Amino acid sequence: MARCPYCGSEGGGTRCSQCGAPMPEEKTIPDSQAAKRAALLKGAEDIFQRFKPSVLVCPKCKAQESHVLDPEKTSHPIKCSKCRTEFTVKIVTVRAKNSRKQTFLRVYSVRVKTATGREELIEFMTSELVNLELRAQDLAAFSYVKGKLKMVQNLTIGKYYPL
Repeated sequence: MARCPYCGSEGGGTRCSQCGAPMPEEKTIPDSQAAKRAALLKGAEDIFQRFKPSVLVCPKCKAQESHVLDPEKTSHPIKCSKCRTEFTVKIVTVRAKNSRKQTFLRVYSVRVKTATGREELIEFMTSELVNLELRAQDLAAFSYVKGKLKMVQNLTIGKYYPL
């Protein structure tokens, strides 16, 4: 149905049934153009999903900020806008996590897959007996300050763990 450009009423035909003004012609999109438009929209949705913002936590001041990250890269340099701390975030997919208790320590071994498809093993200790919630296929962020791991973040469930 077309809308009258003068009075705003909806109707069909060549003239408006309310005011008698000429109605705009309904334009139909040829199938080839409709297919091109659908492909462009699908491509835009794919790009949005690939570059969807991630909320990252600063390892120093714990400020939460949204960052758009390139999914083709594993490491991303970040600068906190609140405390100005520069840190590097490694975004990975968790394959497996193991932990073992030692006296007043918990030692973690996390097998991950990077954006390039490479597998890595990240090992670290915490002084607390807190069990990090990391499961297979979770998206995780490991934040490093001056090369030292300071924060582990599970982006899938939205939890973070300062080290």
